[in-house]
Amino acid sequence: EGAGAQAIAPMPLAVFTPSIALLEAVAAQPNSSALALTLHWQAAAPVPANLLLALRLRDSAGSELAALDAQPTGGIYPTSLWRAGEIIPDTYQFDLPTGLPPGDYPLTLTLYDAATLTPVGAATVPVHLSQWSPGPGTAPAHSFTDALALHSVLLPADVAAGATLNFTARWLALAPLP
Repeated sequence: EGAGAQAIAPMPLAVFTPSIALLEAVAAQPNSSALALTLHWQAAAPVPANLLLALRLRDSAGSELAALDAQPTGGIYPTSLWRAGEIIPDTYQFDLPTGLPPGDYPLTLTLYDAATLTPVGAATVPVHLSQWSPGPGTAPAHSFTDALALHSVLLPADVAAGATLNFTARWLALAPLP
């Protein structure tokens, strides 16, 4: 690093307003029925209002699967107090609907003014769900370990002798797998 070298600011994932950019969005599925989301915001300038965040998980057809509206940072550090250049970590966890299969889903993040409910910016980020969420009251067919269970096996109605048997096994992660 020579004289005059400057730090390069991270490229924002999305710019919501001239004052707020989203630097990072990391989604994880801690269990089959929840989505954990970690966001890193950056204030480019003072934010003139308190903003709320709407999170909308949708399927490929655009139908809403899960929703959460909250104040960034849980309201502990309102957006109107964010300082220019500051990076603000923000975390959320919300319930996923039962029966949701693993796959890729769009998650829309919308910032809106808390006083007027007017949207000020939105972005969509991809979310990968790796665990199937079984319906309530469904017990696994067999638990192999404290972390892994076979929920069910779907078999065809009939198979001819000597033919290939195609089936679907639904696994359930009961805890994080090593």
